[in-house]
Amino acid sequence: MKKILILLFTLLICFFLLNAEVGGAEKNKNMLNKIVEKEFSKILKEKKENNIFGVKYIKSFFWSFQSNVYVNIAFKADLEQDVKRIKSEIETKYNQAVTRKKEIIAKQNKKIKKEENKIKWEPPKLEEIMPRTFHAFYVRIFKDGKLVQKYKAPIPYDEKPLEFYSFGVILEPGDYEFYVVIADAVYKKVVGSKIMKINVPDLTVRALMKKRSKLLTSEPVFYKAVKQLVKENKLFTVDKNSYEIGPVKLIFYPYIGKAAFKGTDKPILAFYVLGTTPILIRGSNQPQWNVEAKLSVLKDGKAVLKFKPITMKNPYFYQILEFLKKDKRPLEPGNYTLKIDLLDKNSRKKGKVEIDFKII
Repeated sequence: MKKILILLFTLLICFFLLNAEVGGAEKNKNMLNKIVEKEFSKILKEKKENNIFGVKYIKSFFWSFQSNVYVNIAFKADLEQDVKRIKSEIETKYNQAVTRKKEIIAKQNKKIKKEENKIKWEPPKLEEIMPRTFHAFYVRIFKDGKLVQKYKAPIPYDEKPLEFYSFGVILEPGDYEFYVVIADAVYKKVVGSKIMKINVPDLTVRALMKKRSKLLTSEPVFYKAVKQLVKENKLFTVDKNSYEIGPVKLIFYPYIGKAAFKGTDKPILAFYVLGTTPILIRGSNQPQWNVEAKLSVLKDGKAVLKFKPITMKNPYFYQILEFLKKDKRPLEPGNYTLKIDLLDKNSRKKGKVEIDFKII
C-alpha cells in the first residue's frame, strides 16, 4: 500500500508540472488556442506583427512537383531566453511540489514508530519532467486574400546552436502571405507573430519542360549534406538546422548565408535546368535527357580548376564538389567564381551559371 501511495505522489508531481506542456490537459489546449486565435485576429485585421521572438525570414527552397511546388521556408526565431524563463518557472514549481511532498511524508513518518515501516521517497529528477518542447508554431497561408492552408506543430528544442528553423508546404506558383504565430506552449504567457510575403516560382514539371530560347536555371543552392529519410513523412513539422521533403523522403542541410567553404569541404550543388528537351529513344517509353555541364573555377577571370564534364539524365543538377588541384592540394583562401556551361545535346541549346564563392 505504501509503494502505491509513493507512486501516486510521484505521478501527481509529474502531472502538476507537465500538464501545461504541448499535448497536455484539454483545458490548457483550449487556453492556448484562444491566445493564438486572438493573436491571429489581431495581425490579420491590423496587418501588423509584434515579432516578440525576433522572427526573421531567411530563405525559401523549392522542389519541383508535377503541377505544384514543394516550398520550404527557413527562418530564425530567438527562443532561447524564453526557454530559460520557462525552465526557471518549472524548476520553481518542482521545488515547491517536492517540498510539500516531503512535508507530508515527514508528518506521516512521525506517526510511524518502526524505522523500517517509515515512508522513503526520492523525487523524480528535474530533467526527467522537463517538457520535450517549449513553443508551438502556427501558420496560416493566404493567396489573393483567401486562406488556402493552415498548420500547427511543436518547435523542436535541443542544446545545439541554432542556424535556422524550417517548415514545408505544397503550393501552386504565385504570391502568398504567411501569417506566423509562435506561442509559449507551457505557460501561455508569451506570443510572437510575423508576416512573411513569399513568391513561389513556377518550377512545376510543366514549367521545366517549357520551350525556351536558351537554358535557364533556378537559384543554385549549396548543401552540407543530403540524407534519405527512413520513411515518408506526411505530417507538417518544424525542423531545426535542416529542411525536409517528406513525400520524397529527403532531408537537406543547406549552407545559410554566403557561399564560403574550407578547401577540404565537399559541398553539394543543386539546381533545376529550365528549357531542356527530352527525346524518346526507340525501345523505351521514357523520355531521355542529355544535358552536358562543364564546370570550372575561376580566379580573377582565369581558370584555376576544371572538373570532368557531367552528363545530366534529368533536369536536376546535383553534384558533389571538391576544390582540389591536380596535386590534390586544396585551393588557397580567397574569392573565386564557379562557372558552369550547360549544353542540351538534344536541342543544342546552351546556358551558363556563374556563382561567386569563397575559400576560407
